Amino acid sequence: LSAMAISLALVWNNLFVMMIWGAIVLTFFALSVLTGLVGLVVVFPLLGHGTWHAYRAIRPNPAEDERVFLSPE
Repeated sequence: LSAMAISLALVWNNLFVMMIWGAIVLTFFALSVLTGLVGLVVVFPLLGHGTWHAYRAIRPNPAEDERVFLSPE
């Protein structure tokens, strides 16, 4: 499956949690706008890191992430 298909399946199967996460992202972004976008310096890395950990936590087969990719010979 493609990354997009996996992501869509994860969102669909965890819709309530994803809606809460979307509300958190919207709130943090709104707070950043209120600070004249200076808050994005803190908010973007925080949300990116949180999203990465959340995605890895709900993946059905996280062992695939540990593969080493070698260039073809």
